This record gives sequence, C-alpha cells and structure tokens, in this order.
Amino acid sequence: MEGNQSVPGSGSRERRFVTTGVVGWLVVFAWSFISTAVIEPTGDGFTRGLNRLEGFFLWQMGALVVALVLMVYGIGRFKQQRGWRWLSRLPLIGELGLVLFVIGTFVVFSQKQRQHEAAYQAGMQNKPVAAPSEASSLSTEADSPAEPPIELFRGVYRSGFESSEFHPLEPGLKGPWWLEADGSNWEALQSHMTERPGRGSSVTVILSFTGRKDTGGEYGHLGAFDTRVVVESITAIRPISEAEYELVLESVR
Repeated sequence: MEGNQSVPGSGSRERRFVTTGVVGWLVVFAWSFISTAVIEPTGDGFTRGLNRLEGFFLWQMGALVVALVLMVYGIGRFKQQRGWRWLSRLPLIGELGLVLFVIGTFVVFSQKQRQHEAAYQAGMQNKPVAAPSEASSLSTEADSPAEPPIELFRGVYRSGFESSEFHPLEPGLKGPWWLEADGSNWEALQSHMTERPGRGSSVTVILSFTGRKDTGGEYGHLGAFDTRVVVESITAIRPISEAEYELVLESVR
C-alpha cells in the first residue's frame, strides 16, 4: 500500500514545472515575432533582411525544444488531471499550428499564382486571329502588337526592396501599379533614395510624368501587380514624408 502513496508535494511541483514551461514557451514564441520586427535588416539586394528570418527560426527552434520537453514531461503524469495533461501539450500544438499556417499560406499563394497565369494564358489564346488571306495583306507593323499611347500621369510613388508601387491621383484610376523606369528617369528617382530605420532604403515621392500603361498581364515581384506603367519622361518630382504619403493614399482609397 505504501508503494501507491504519492510523494507529498510532488503534484504541486509538477504543476509548477508545467506552468513555468508554458510561460517560458510563450515568451520565446512571442519574441520570435517581435525580434523580427525590431531587428535592423542587414545585407543588400535580395539578401537584405535575411538576418531577421535567421533570428526568427532560431527563436522558434528554442520554442520547439521547450514544447517537446513539456510534452515528454506530461506523458504518464496528470492521469486524473486532464486539464494539466493538455496544458503540457499546448506548446507543441501551437508549434504545429504555426507550421500548418505557413504551409497553408504557401499553398493558397501558389494556387492564386497558378490561377493568374491560367487566366492570362486563356486571354492570350482567345485573342482573335486573322484569316490567312487577311494576314497576308497586313504589313509588318500591323502584325506587331499596338504600343500603348503616351499619357500624362500624376501620383505618389514608393520603391524599396522588391517593390515599385505607383498610386495614380487621377479620378477613376486605382493603384497600386508596378512602375518601371530606366536611364535618366531611373537616376532621377534614385536620387531621392532615403534610409528608413528598421524598414530599409526607399524612394517616397510625389511624381508627374508621361508614360505608357499596360494592363492584362502579371508585373512586378512574383507577379503581384496586374498593371504596369513605363516612364517616358519625368515632368515633376518631389520627395514627401511618411505622414504626407499616408495622407495622399487615404485620399485616393
């Protein structure tokens, strides 16, 4: 009979261990996200900001170790205390939930990309094709796709790491559009490059220019834009503050 008696205070020690472990896991789990936001990004180009991801995964590895320890500790304990038994498993459930969320986000994004590509290909295939007799009478210039007309645009523009967003201010035009420029136009934009602490370098300006607008395709980083505007000539450019940029965006949304 004595062998069945529990050690006095052992239950409270086990509960304290689980409580401390869960609180520790929550701290490490939360800090993995907070540190990603507060750590200054390093590197240039495509590698800029990878130090944030490295820190995130390191802290998540620590959180996973704590979760596994708690799960193993709870095995065989708290047989009459279902709540405490599940509490010891909660951190591991949280880690698995994060993994499923990341996988789900990747799957949804991939499906959207495939849908956009399929819609674009279907649109290209459904374009009318001239009959052979008609095609033979067309000139070389007519065979090539018509170039969009040059128009005057005015709006706010921001570019940074893998981003180039233009929000037109004309009524009836909705952004953002992917903006492209080269030569002296590109140099004019880059002359207004500034460093935003914690958010990398960027250009934030109010811009007027003549250019050509394309629609119906997939433009920008990972095809995130359905409209592109190509700058022909910049007529006016002025850097603006973050607060002014947000105010202008609110006025066109």
